[in-house]
Amino acid sequence: MHWFDAWIDPNDTTSTPIYASVDQVEVDFWMRSLEGDTLLARSQLSLSGIRVAASELSVSGDLNVAVPGTGEVAAKFEVRPEESNVVLKYQRWQLATRYTPSNIELKLKDDSINSLNLSILNKEESWVLEPTRVAWDGVEGSVAALWGPSKHWLELEWSGINARIQERHGTWSLAVRADSTNADEDASWAAHGSLKGSYSDGNWALNGRTLRVRFGDARWNVGP
Repeated sequence: MHWFDAWIDPNDTTSTPIYASVDQVEVDFWMRSLEGDTLLARSQLSLSGIRVAASELSVSGDLNVAVPGTGEVAAKFEVRPEESNVVLKYQRWQLATRYTPSNIELKLKDDSINSLNLSILNKEESWVLEPTRVAWDGVEGSVAALWGPSKHWLELEWSGINARIQERHGTWSLAVRADSTNADEDASWAAHGSLKGSYSDGNWALNGRTLRVRFGDARWNVGP
């Protein structure tokens, strides 16, 4: 602990903020069920490099939580005012995030060749994901999004399908367009047509044409 750094040198009359640091803290604990009466698994929280000052907070550390029957969730994080990084690992997957006041980077990958890289920019008080090509397990498409003060939307496009969901002033809307002629040749499903829907104040509404969906030998018609 360094609570008295400001008074180490008696000849130093400059104003120094109070400063404290902890090198490492480790806590072992047992997870319990939601009911609280059953011990599930032993876990550990490890924090290192904790520094607190009048004008700055910096924390880094590791968190390992055992999930019974499925494995362990591991997190490594470093939080600073100018930049924060968090890495989550679970079974085959790893999610790495990097945050700064101007952008957010997301990187998702598994233990094969699959990976997704998304860069979200801060523009005019809104977080914007520009149209980005993505691929996973051989399926390719694109994704774009916006999260602003009064409007949020997400748009996905893959295998001949374009879907856009939007929220504005408490009203949600969904628009789907599908062209089965542009679907992947080896896909086990296909869709054709268009559909629009909205949700507001507990009320659903569907309009537009009929969306026809096929999955294997099953077929559905969705529409108003």
